[in-house]
Amino acid sequence: MQVFYDDLKRQWRIQINVGTLKKVRRVFSEDGKPFDLLDPHLPTRLANDPALFVDLLWELVDKTQNPGVTPEQFAEGLGGDGLEAASEAFIEELFDFFPKARRDLNRAIYANVKREQDRIITETIQQINNLPINGEKTSSSDVTSSPESSE
Repeated sequence: MQVFYDDLKRQWRIQINVGTLKKVRRVFSEDGKPFDLLDPHLPTRLANDPALFVDLLWELVDKTQNPGVTPEQFAEGLGGDGLEAASEAFIEELFDFFPKARRDLNRAIYANVKREQDRIITETIQQINNLPINGEKTSSSDVTSSPESSE
C-alpha cells in the first residue's frame, strides 16, 4: 500500500489488488472494452491525460481516510506537486502488485527511464540558460574578454 499527500495536505492510501483491478474494469471502459490497469501503455496514457488519471485514482484511494470528500474535491487537491506525488505512489503500487521478478524488472526499467528524463531536463535547462538575451553573446571567451575599444 502506497501513501501520498495532495496539495491540500490530505493523506491518501492507494492499494492495487485483484479486487481493485475488477472494480476499475467495471467502472471504466473504452469503446465498450474494459479498462485494463495492466496495459503496458497505461502509464503513458495517464501521463497525457491527468483528468483520466485522477478519475482512476479516485477508484483506488482509501476514501475512509477523508470522509465526505467528493470526487470533485479530490481532483481539486491534485495539481503540481500533489499530482506528482500521486503519480509516484500509483506507479510504486502498480509495481508492488506484480510478483518479485517482474516487480524488480519494472523498477529497473523505470529507474533508467527516470534517469534519462532527469538528464534530458538538466541538459535542456542548461541550454536555455545559455541562450543569448537581446543579442548578447554568452560564450566563455566573450564573458572573459575585455570590451573592444572604439578607436
